[in-house]
Amino acid sequence: MEKTVPELMAAISPAEWAQVPDSVLEQIYELVRRMDRVELEIAELRTENELLKEQLARTSANSSQPPSKNPQGFKPNRKEPTGKKRGGQLGHSGHERKLYPTQMCQEVINHYPQQCSGCGGILGIENSGQAYRHQVVEVPPVQRLVIEQMSVGTINRLRTEVSEAAPRCGHRSPTLHPAAADCGSR
Repeated sequence: MEKTVPELMAAISPAEWAQVPDSVLEQIYELVRRMDRVELEIAELRTENELLKEQLARTSANSSQPPSKNPQGFKPNRKEPTGKKRGGQLGHSGHERKLYPTQMCQEVINHYPQQCSGCGGILGIENSGQAYRHQVVEVPPVQRLVIEQMSVGTINRLRTEVSEAAPRCGHRSPTLHPAAADCGSR
């Protein structure tokens, strides 16, 4: 383990320091100050060096930078081939949209081939029993439903059996908008 400058200077006795001329002491102190600055600079350079090494090691595989910023010669890790062919595998059940029963369809259109795909001859309409079914679901256009709600005010002129105590003052009483009447969209 390296000894620091203060440790090295502590190894010299005070009697020996008293024999050293002042000009030499000034040189020693200047050298100590320089060594402190150099050690500090070395520490800063080491941290900068670590940061630069991290930047060099950064690629699109381990950071958010795009592949165009990868260092020259960088080869991304490729998966090793599994031996399977591309696409759907044999025995794997397919994913497809469930068809509606034919009875639920509003319209059924049958398409028949005009000529034989093998010889080109004209075909009659004879059902082979096999059919490829395809359904198109059309959503009808949305129609607006406009509901007008009126709050009608009344004037107190009549006495009814329910409100015998109510005087005929002629006051207009507006109908408050009920909480059940929705003001916004449905």
